[in-house]
Amino acid sequence: MPVAILVSIFANQIIHILYGNPYQGAGILLSIHIWSGIFVFLGSASSQFLLAEGFTLISFSRTAFGALVNVVLNLWLIPIYGALGASIATLIAYASSTFFILAIPHTREQGLRMLKSLFLISIIQKIVKK
Repeated sequence: MPVAILVSIFANQIIHILYGNPYQGAGILLSIHIWSGIFVFLGSASSQFLLAEGFTLISFSRTAFGALVNVVLNLWLIPIYGALGASIATLIAYASSTFFILAIPHTREQGLRMLKSLFLISIIQKIVKK
């Protein structure tokens, strides 16, 4: 998350340094796409658990759900917002795919653990107890 925060803050400067003026408008796209990485990492770790526990159908269903969300949102958002719409669709698709497991009773506990880690709940609880 610290990397996503820093890249979001300095996205325009990063694009300018790396690519120059022709790509100046891409900063907002980078600042959205960088947050997708969090869901990619959570989903990748979660996939290892799903496969180890034999939940291959759930893993496939989650991936298919994310793809469906991405296609539908791209069809809706790209005509309206262009590349910005594609970035938003990707972020939402990754997030919905990652947390798809919350809808499945067998994997809900893992989904809740991921949510806690995302929002730093256990760290906050430890700080408050001290």
